[in-house]
Order: sequence, then structure tokens, then C-alpha cells
Amino acid sequence: MKILLIDDEPKVAAAISRDLREQLHSVAIATDGSKGYRMVRGEHYDLIILDINELSTGVLEACRKIRELDQRLPIIMLCAPGGEYGEEDALKCGADEYLTKPVRFTELLERMNTVAHREYNDQAIPEQKVYKLDDLELDTDRKVVTRHGRYVHLSAREFLLLELLMKNQDRVLSRAFIAETVWGTPLKPKSNVVDVYINYLRTKIDKGHSKHLIHTVTGMGYIFKKETRYKLNSAHK
Repeated sequence: MKILLIDDEPKVAAAISRDLREQLHSVAIATDGSKGYRMVRGEHYDLIILDINELSTGVLEACRKIRELDQRLPIIMLCAPGGEYGEEDALKCGADEYLTKPVRFTELLERMNTVAHREYNDQAIPEQKVYKLDDLELDTDRKVVTRHGRYVHLSAREFLLLELLMKNQDRVLSRAFIAETVWGTPLKPKSNVVDVYINYLRTKIDKGHSKHLIHTVTGMGYIFKKETRYKLNSAHK
């Protein structure tokens, strides 16, 4: 893979890039977020790795801008434990995977393989191109979502989650199933990543509309339906 590593710590960047090159990956290094964003604008990369700490210069903003530039480009973020920035910050700015430092290189490789495999599968398997429910429409080819004719901007992960929900209309999906399908990893104990992303989608998809499409089924998971309320012991938060 052709990888861009955004890291403002030269020794750490050198160590990570060395290990990646030993795995026959091509690695370019950006020493700050602004430079990393400019490099992504000027050249194609298969994966972005961002290493963030309290002294990082514009890394979160760079992540947001890269995600806006390319909704499907895999992004892995490395964060210090107990630092100012954490998992929620990584997810909000559009990262696909989050790892706490110190990172075991084998775990980093596993996450890289997960996002690469996910991207390959998305491209290789021909499926229905357009999904519709009420006034919501998702176009898998153009990667465009509209509601009531208006464009809805989604991150890559939000798009994958919405696509999963729309493919399984009228079916209750458990949090574990959603995590396995969208993130490619088992749901960790006490993790609320699925709920966080469901709330992101609700804000962008349902807020301001009389008909809510994303519903909670208490103790079971989530369902995507046209009804304003799902009758079997559910609630829309």
C-alpha cells in the first residue's frame, strides 16, 4: 500500500515508517497536519495514519479536511492514553480506526488489513446502486445521500452505517452485528462507538423531519423503518 504517515515526532515517524517499509509498503511522511493535507490533495494514497498528541499541529483539522476531500480514503488515528484527544475526537473528525499508544505493530497491521479488505470488498462486490426509503435516497456509486432532495454530507463511516441500515430495512440489527459489519471488529466491552455513530446519523438524517427513520429497539439494537415510532418496545432518542 501507498501510505501517508502524519507525525510530528521524527523518531516515532522513523520507527513506524521503517517497520511499514519492511512489510513492503511505500511510506511518505508529513511533519504536520497542514503539510499532510497538501500532500493528500496532490497525490493518491491508499491509507492515512495520523499520530496525534497534545503538541500536534492541526492534525485533527487535517483529518476533517482529508475526510471532506475523500470520503472513502481509510484513516487510522493513533492517540496517547489519557491525553487531551481520544476516541471520540478521532471518530468525530472522520477516522475509520483508533488505536491507543503505545501501539503494537502487529495490531496496526491488523487494522490496516481490516480497512484495506473492507475497501476492496466495497469495490469488488456488485450490489444494488440506489436505496430509497420515504424521501431519503442513498446512491452507492456516486456516494451521495439526499433527503427531501437536499444533499446530506456524511463521513465515510457514517455512509457505511447508513448503507447497512438501508440494506436491512425493517430488520432489527444488534450493536454487535453493526460493529462487526461496519468496523470489521468485534464490539468491545463498554464501547459506545455504535451508539455514537447512530446519533451522528440521526442528527444528519432525522433532525428537522417529521418522519424519523432510525429507531432504537430497547435491549436489541436498531431498526430502519418508515414509521415515526417502532411499536415493539422501541424509542427514538
